[in-house]
Amino acid sequence: MNMLCNLKKHVLPEMPSSLKLSAVSTRHLDKVVSSAFSKGLANGTIQMIVLSFQIPLKEAFRQRSIVVNPCDSLMKIPRNEKLRGVFTDEEIVKILDYVSSGGIAAPIANAITLAVLTGMRNGEIRALRCDDIEQGYRSGYDRITISRSLAPYTGVKSTKGKYDRTVLIPHDFGDRLIRDSRNGIVISQDGEYMSSLTLRLSFYNVLFALGISEELRCERRLTFHSLRHYFSTYTCQENISQEDRMVVLGHRSEKVNDRYTHISDARLEKVAEVMGKLYMAK
Repeated sequence: MNMLCNLKKHVLPEMPSSLKLSAVSTRHLDKVVSSAFSKGLANGTIQMIVLSFQIPLKEAFRQRSIVVNPCDSLMKIPRNEKLRGVFTDEEIVKILDYVSSGGIAAPIANAITLAVLTGMRNGEIRALRCDDIEQGYRSGYDRITISRSLAPYTGVKSTKGKYDRTVLIPHDFGDRLIRDSRNGIVISQDGEYMSSLTLRLSFYNVLFALGISEELRCERRLTFHSLRHYFSTYTCQENISQEDRMVVLGHRSEKVNDRYTHISDARLEKVAEVMGKLYMAK
C-alpha cells in the first residue's frame, strides 16, 4: 500500500497517460527522480519512490512482460542522511518529570517514557498490546516482546528489522501501562491504535511547554525519533557494549548503530581536556 501510494502520488503524474509498460524507458524514470529532487524531498523519501516502480518493473522483467528493465540504467540516489538531533541529559530529565506530573494524557506520557527507557520506535510503541508485556519476568522488571509495528497504510506489520526482540522495564511502569490500556492496546486513542501524527504533535507540545520552540526544534532536528537516538547515546556513555545496544534497538548493522550514537558535550570536553594537556606540554 505504501508503494502504491507513492506510485500514484509521485510516479504516474510524471508519465504519459497512454504509455505502455513495454515502452517505459530510463528517460521516463529519470524524469520522476528529477521531479522528486526538484520538490525538495528527502533522499530517503526519493528512495521509497524509486522502490515503488523498481520492484514492479523487476517482477515484470522476471515474468518476461518486458524485454529490458529500464531501472538497470537509472541514476543512483545518494543517501546522505542529515544527522538527527539528540537531547541532552538535562532535557530528558525535564521531559520525564513533565510527563509524570499528570499534565498530559496518560497514553502520551507512557509512550514518551517507553521511548526513553527502551529506545522503541514510534510505530512499535503504538502497536504494543497488553499480551506483549510479561509481568514479573524478573525481580523488579517486566519484559516486553517487540514483534509488531504500525504503518500509515498497511496498519499492523512486522518490525522494521523483521524479527522479534525483547526489552525490560521497571515493574511499576509495566503496571501503569496495563492499567492505562484500553481494549488490550497499551497506547490507545479512544480504545483504538493511536495515530503517528497524534503522538508526534503531542510530543512537540511537550517540548514547547519545556521551552523548546518549534523554530528551535526544527533547527536542532529534534523529533520523537530523537528519543531513540538518546537511548543509544546514553547507554553508550554508560559503557553498554555496542553488541548489547544493537540487540535492544534491533539493529543488525554496526554502521546503522553508530549513526544512532552521538557523542555528548561532556565526552567531547573530556577528550579535549586530554588532548589539551598534550597541547600545553609542547
